Parts: sequence; C-alpha cells; structure tokens
Amino acid sequence: MFRRLALALGVLVLTTSAVPTSQSVTVTSPAAPRDTDERTDIYGNDVAPAVATYSLDADGAPYEVHSPHTEIPRLGSPKS
Repeated sequence: MFRRLALALGVLVLTTSAVPTSQSVTVTSPAAPRDTDERTDIYGNDVAPAVATYSLDADGAPYEVHSPHTEIPRLGSPKS
C-alpha cells in the first residue's frame, strides 16, 4: 500500500514539474563588427586568420606550401 502511494506521489511530482512555464527571453544584438580582420570564436576569444598558403599538386590535390625556413622532419632509413 505504501509503495503504491509513494509511486503515485513520485509520478505526480515528475509530471507536474515537466509543465512548461512562460519565461522572459531577452534578445541582444551582436556587437558591432571590428575594423580588423580578427574574428571571435563562440567563447569570445580572438581568432586570427590563417597564414598558410596552399597549392595544387600534379593530381589536383591541395597541399600546404611551407616557407623556406620551415624544417620538415624526414624519416631515417629503415633498420631491419
């Protein structure tokens, strides 16, 4: 008997707490755009534009063109 009453009370609490209530929503306009090329991410952090340049190889696949000062690591000869 007590379990049925507790179950009925629990169901009643759960169903009444799910009733939608009207809430006030405040709409704000976005900030004015900046004069620079910088943008912000969804957290408000500044994001600078990418500085990489890309080119197409003989097959038409894009690849990143590295500066002459960029060191690209090379794999050593395989050891067996």
